[in-house]
Amino acid sequence: MLLQHQNYRRTAWKNGRGMTDDIAVDEGPAPRWRLSLTTIERAAPFSDFPGYDRTFIVAGGAGVVLRPQGGKPVALDRPGALYAFPGERPVVCVPRKGVTHALNVFALRDRVIADVMLTSVERHATWSPPAGTSYVFVVTGSLEAADGLLRRHDTLALPCEGTALRALEPAMLAAVSVRAGAAS
Repeated sequence: MLLQHQNYRRTAWKNGRGMTDDIAVDEGPAPRWRLSLTTIERAAPFSDFPGYDRTFIVAGGAGVVLRPQGGKPVALDRPGALYAFPGERPVVCVPRKGVTHALNVFALRDRVIADVMLTSVERHATWSPPAGTSYVFVVTGSLEAADGLLRRHDTLALPCEGTALRALEPAMLAAVSVRAGAAS
C-alpha cells in the first residue's frame, strides 16, 4: 500500500516544541512502534521516550548536529546520515542551515525490534526489499511500484514479499522491518 507524504497525519511533538508527520503507528494506547517524518526548524531537545529505541535518519535539508547528554556532538550532514539511541537519553537537535527533515523509527524495546537498512538504487535499476521488510521510505529520488509512483518522502507498506521497485532517478531508500521482540 502506497502512503503518500502529503497524507501523513500531522501531530505535535510529545514535548510541544515541533511537529511531526505520522507515517505508520502501531494501534493501541501504548504504541509498540512508530514511523514519522519530522520537520526540524530550530534547535530543541528531543522528546523523552523511555523504553523505546530510536533511529533518526536525515531525509532532507542541510542536516543537524545532535548533542547527546554525556556524549560528543554528532554531525549528520547529508540525507541518509543515521543516529540510533535509547529514547530516554536526552539529546538536543540543532539544525545546520534552515529546515531539515528526518525519518524517525521508534520501537518499544521490550516488545519489538525495528531494523533500518539504507540502500541506494541507480536510475532504471530494479530493487526488491529484503525478506521481512515492513516499510520502504523514500529518502531521495522516485520509484515505480505496482501500487503507483513513490516520490521523495513517500512510504510503501509491504504486506507481502516479492515487491519490485524500479528507480526513475537515483534513489536512497530506508527499508524498515518491525518484528516481535523477546517479551512479545
